[in-house]
Amino acid sequence: MILLLTLVIGSYFGCITAYILPYQLHALQRIYSTFTGAKWTYNVSQVDPQKAWFNQIQPDPCFPTPWYGLVCSNDNTSIVNMTMRQFGLVGEFSEDTFSGLNTTVKVDWYNNTITGELPMSLLESNSSMIYLDFGSNQLFGDIPSWIRYLKNLQYLLVDENELRGVLPEELCELLQLREISVYTNHMNGTLPPCIGNLVQLNHFYLGHNHFVGTVPNSLYNCKSMYSLGLDNNYLQGPLLDLLQFPNLHYVYLANNSFSGPIHDNVTLMPHLLVLSLSSNLLTGSLPTDVGNLLNLKELYLYKNFITGPIPESIQSLSNLQVMLIGNNALIGTVPNAISELKQLILLDISDNNLHGQLPSAFFTPLVNLESLFLSGNRFTGPLPSMDTAVKLKSFDASSNQFSGPIPNALLTLPELSLLSCAVNCFSREVSSSICESKSIKQLYLSGLARAPECIPSIESNYFFDYVSLPSCLW
Repeated sequence: MILLLTLVIGSYFGCITAYILPYQLHALQRIYSTFTGAKWTYNVSQVDPQKAWFNQIQPDPCFPTPWYGLVCSNDNTSIVNMTMRQFGLVGEFSEDTFSGLNTTVKVDWYNNTITGELPMSLLESNSSMIYLDFGSNQLFGDIPSWIRYLKNLQYLLVDENELRGVLPEELCELLQLREISVYTNHMNGTLPPCIGNLVQLNHFYLGHNHFVGTVPNSLYNCKSMYSLGLDNNYLQGPLLDLLQFPNLHYVYLANNSFSGPIHDNVTLMPHLLVLSLSSNLLTGSLPTDVGNLLNLKELYLYKNFITGPIPESIQSLSNLQVMLIGNNALIGTVPNAISELKQLILLDISDNNLHGQLPSAFFTPLVNLESLFLSGNRFTGPLPSMDTAVKLKSFDASSNQFSGPIPNALLTLPELSLLSCAVNCFSREVSSSICESKSIKQLYLSGLARAPECIPSIESNYFFDYVSLPSCLW
């Protein structure tokens, strides 16, 4: 006869009896004996020894206090939550790993070293399971068709594993799904059109896989979409009409083959925080009213075929911290508007067709700027004063037509690590103030008549070209 494990503890209010169903205790014993890991007790055994699994003080996993990583039912008879994130667990799933844990609502085994396929024994919680997170492990195989029976599942997180196969149509039957995360696996195939059935989907992360084809129009049914991540795949077709997702905050579509222009109506998305469209086949110009994206913090449009000028309205992006619009075909001059982006940390406008002088007060308001890439344009004139750019770490102005001396303030910036001014029309001598630098690690200059004697002693990878002078007249 199977007896209930019973623990009786005296208290001021009399005797309290707690017990867990024996088959659930047996399931925990199987897990404990199958998976090794130095962090099973998560360093609680010394300060709170009764929380350690299968300790001698508290044999019951739920009463009076749950073992570490467990949440029990109100009557302490069953396990409803197993959160074992970063437990250091090592082992392989078998079909019966979760057998007996038929009341589990949440299983979170994120960031361990678990191999094997998704265990079919998860189906024993088919009516209660809401949350599955096996991200950052070493699972293989595919997403099984039996997943369709977890009817109440809301979160499926299996990112950063070794999964293969397609995104199964059976997922479309899980109408309660809020989040699907399968990024950084080896999955392939096309996206199933039925994905539009998941109208409650908030977060959809498929990045860093091998998905092909176009994005089905049915995805527009997911009006609650908050984060959309399809980056680093082989998807193609016209760029999505993002306005169809009115609650969208994060967009990651980079490194695909999306084509066509950026829709002007993207500027009608006030919640947008990150817009990442780099390394696609986008054409047309930047939306004139891009400044309407008042909450935008990060803009990635690098390596497309975008033309036209940088819009003046960009000055309204007061929260912008990252702007990568290099490697396009932008024309015109750098507008004063960029100097209004006081939160800017990283700015890349390299490899375009920009020309003219930088605004004289370009750097004055950009006190948070850490990286600036201007290379591969046709900028002329002297570099503006850089006294206030005290946080600048990387500066690349190579392959332009800048003239005059390289500013002393630039050479002695306290955090500057990368300095590249090669292939320009700068003065042929570099100020000896560069000898005061204690931070430069990479230094690229050309067209010099001579360099300060201290330069070889600077601990850096330096490049000097004394012979191949740019086509400038001094």
